[in-house]
Amino acid sequence: MITTRRLSLRRARMDDLEDLHRVFSHPEAMRYWDSLPYDKIEQTEQLLTAMVAAAPGESDDFVVEHEGRAIGKAGCWQRPEIGFILHPDHWGQGLAHEALSAAIPHIFANLQIDRLKADVDPRNGASLRLLKRLGFSETGRAARTFLVGDEWCDSVYLELLRPPKHERPYPASAHVTLPGGLIRQQTKQTGRGDHMADTLERGFPDAEFEARTARAQAQMAEQDVAGLLLMTEPDVRYFSGFHTLFWQSPARPWFLFVPASGKPIAVIPEIGADLMRRTWLDDIRTWSAPAPGDDGISLLTELLAPIANRGSTIGVMKGHETALRMPLGDWERLIDGLPGLHIGDATRLVQGLRMVKSQAEIAKLAHICAIGSATFVEVPQIVSEGMPLEDVFRAFRREALAQGADDAPYVVGGAAQGGYSDVISPPTRQPLQAGDVLMIDTGCTWDGYFCDFDRNWAIGHADDTSRRAHDVLWRATEAGIAAARPGATCRDLFQAMSEVIAEMDDSGGDIGRLGHGLGMQLTEQPSHAAFDTTELKENMVLTLEPSLSYGDGLMMVHEENIVVTPSGGHLLTTRAAPELPVI
Repeated sequence: MITTRRLSLRRARMDDLEDLHRVFSHPEAMRYWDSLPYDKIEQTEQLLTAMVAAAPGESDDFVVEHEGRAIGKAGCWQRPEIGFILHPDHWGQGLAHEALSAAIPHIFANLQIDRLKADVDPRNGASLRLLKRLGFSETGRAARTFLVGDEWCDSVYLELLRPPKHERPYPASAHVTLPGGLIRQQTKQTGRGDHMADTLERGFPDAEFEARTARAQAQMAEQDVAGLLLMTEPDVRYFSGFHTLFWQSPARPWFLFVPASGKPIAVIPEIGADLMRRTWLDDIRTWSAPAPGDDGISLLTELLAPIANRGSTIGVMKGHETALRMPLGDWERLIDGLPGLHIGDATRLVQGLRMVKSQAEIAKLAHICAIGSATFVEVPQIVSEGMPLEDVFRAFRREALAQGADDAPYVVGGAAQGGYSDVISPPTRQPLQAGDVLMIDTGCTWDGYFCDFDRNWAIGHADDTSRRAHDVLWRATEAGIAAARPGATCRDLFQAMSEVIAEMDDSGGDIGRLGHGLGMQLTEQPSHAAFDTTELKENMVLTLEPSLSYGDGLMMVHEENIVVTPSGGHLLTTRAAPELPVI
């Protein structure tokens, strides 16, 4: 089975008959098929029987399941022909793209073919555009290739070559919102899609920031807060769209003020003015920085003085996982100059907003998770026994960039006989040896959003203890995925995973938590820990990171990225194999 953010792709079963007959009997779904809509369920049964009986080496075809029901099929029904069809109720949601983006690499990995081929009715523009976005190119056309009822239909032929090593087999975003599309398979199966959306773009429309600001201001009104003063990169970017690596320099402070109404106000060094003017903000106040004597303090004082004169409250980030990104002396001077100003804690307000992602944010997170997943697939090809761990990490970074990541700023891990004792140290020149367990944990980025997950491999062979540890962690992750439903708490996730971990390690662990939030930062609130009773909400994006200790000071960690849905956690990462893989 292949699991994507919204779908399960699995082998056909005979109990799929009624669901699939809804598809194959639907006139719209069958508009560009090789036959008229099936008017008898026996026709669908014949097709389904062929799917169930298909030889593994000749076919790699899947039933597409959404929210517990079969909604169509996608895959290589007979090598090298690919096809897909979805019920029209599921068009326009990007499900066909999501299904094919997951199926195509699986097909190339499991069938001995050098290319995939497709046969599409030239009137089926949506499917043609979808295939071209997936990397297919047109190879020819032919007239009067199918007689459907009393109508002759033409063909457009396309193909997708097996990708060379180190190249992506398809656009890495498997979850961009694109409509369902249907193409003919040469049995001869055809179909259609509706409209084709654009591919994933960088940045967000102004409406995204307007909505974020409006949600913040609604809560500010409830709490009688006159404004939010924000200073850290992710908080400033969340409300403005201001995205730059220049934050890595500590020489200059940057400020964003979210008022009780209207757009946020930027108070920033002049060097950032041009970039900030490209955002949705209008009021941008600057100074020549760095200026240790007055690094924006007079501008902030002028901005906040009317609020202080009213004796009102502004919120700043005071809580866990926050920081004051300005000199403490400057902060004290600012407050001394505004004697009537009250300072409240905006941590829960801002973190609460950022925990729940918009669909546009989830699309970016799905995209970088797909890139990370594709990078991990290549590890057995780029890593070998005798390779120094330092070179392993360097090769992984190169592969991540080749797969489409903007950066791979976080690559850590470890390798030692039967396991590892540390997962945060920089790599050494120690070569990989037979019997080692290698773990790579990565935080890659695309357009300012992170993935954060890891994979484990045995080098040469795996011992029974490390295999068992991997199995326990894989099942603990499954428990976390099932428990990740709206209304549950982070403590519930922690306990669900801990119960499985206790099969092998009942010490309770010393890492402190078993996962966290994910987004513009590698780690965000909340924490899956006994102390965190944060209630899960739909569209939270989380990591599940169970770990355990075993043997003589050894440990193993496993991590996946999910989005919370009403039916449980849906994977953004491609699920790790249940058994510890061997390189």
